[in-house]
Amino acid sequence: MKFDPGSGIKSAKGIYLSTIILLVLMLTAGILTYVIPSGSYDRIIQDGREIIVADSFKFMERPDYPAWRWLIAPLEVIGSEDSLMILGIVLFIVIIGGSFSVMDRAGVMKAVINRTVDRFGHRRYLLMAVIVFFSCLSALLWVSLKKLSRWSLLS
Repeated sequence: MKFDPGSGIKSAKGIYLSTIILLVLMLTAGILTYVIPSGSYDRIIQDGREIIVADSFKFMERPDYPAWRWLIAPLEVIGSEDSLMILGIVLFIVIIGGSFSVMDRAGVMKAVINRTVDRFGHRRYLLMAVIVFFSCLSALLWVSLKKLSRWSLLS
């Protein structure tokens, strides 16, 4: 049994479709700013952490942004105070996507999947158990790294 993915979208059609999806999502978010009421919660610092005060929600006056700002919001984010973090995340995603693209074009992904299917083809439940094990291990590692980063920030 061999894995052979389809040719996929190799034209500008994929770029157009992605752009349309992003525009629809941005317009939907902009429209929801008129539908969902604006408000905020009071916050306090407790044990070195900022927490929300229960039952402290207050309605606020809605900012009157023009509709054209919905479309340039991604560019405005780049000019914000968190732009360095955002650019780091974008760069990370581009590098990971490029790595997978290079591996796919070199045939590495297809070879790994074919070898996995050949090795575990008749023991699919063992393959599922291995996948679940490594998924749980990566989730545990992620949680422990987040805890470790919080501890290092607090000390």
